[in-house]
Amino acid sequence: MKEIKGDLWEYHKQGNTICITTNSTVDNKRKLVMGKGTAKQAKDKYPELADYFAYCLDEHGLGLMYAQKENILAFPTKDHWKKPSKLDLIRESAKELQKFVDWHKKNPGTVEKVKFPIILPKPGCGAGELTWEQVKPVLESILSDDVHIIDKE
Repeated sequence: MKEIKGDLWEYHKQGNTICITTNSTVDNKRKLVMGKGTAKQAKDKYPELADYFAYCLDEHGLGLMYAQKENILAFPTKDHWKKPSKLDLIRESAKELQKFVDWHKKNPGTVEKVKFPIILPKPGCGAGELTWEQVKPVLESILSDDVHIIDKE
């Protein structure tokens, strides 16, 4: 993995595949709760994501989810939106992200929109209440340089 500074959404505008950090809480309207951070930003830009990711949770359970139309990956960091992020869940999400990267590197063009590097904000380090010092070693042991961890400038 590489660390960069910048704006997640600028990379998205340039065509990069991006990750948003999420939870697994589905509200009574069958929408994923996306009320803070990059999840809220994504929901504000693409309101249908809350429906789509809730559907993915119902069908496949908690895990990395890809919205091809928007070219956005949901990277779970917590079980419930009110609770802190969990390092074990971040580890599992990172493993799934690396599998996604490896598959798409071996099968280029299968999904036309997937563009490297994939940009991931520091998972669990905002509303998730973890520090980068806690999260960084977990990610370093899993993610390749095809994933860039972004921090605001």
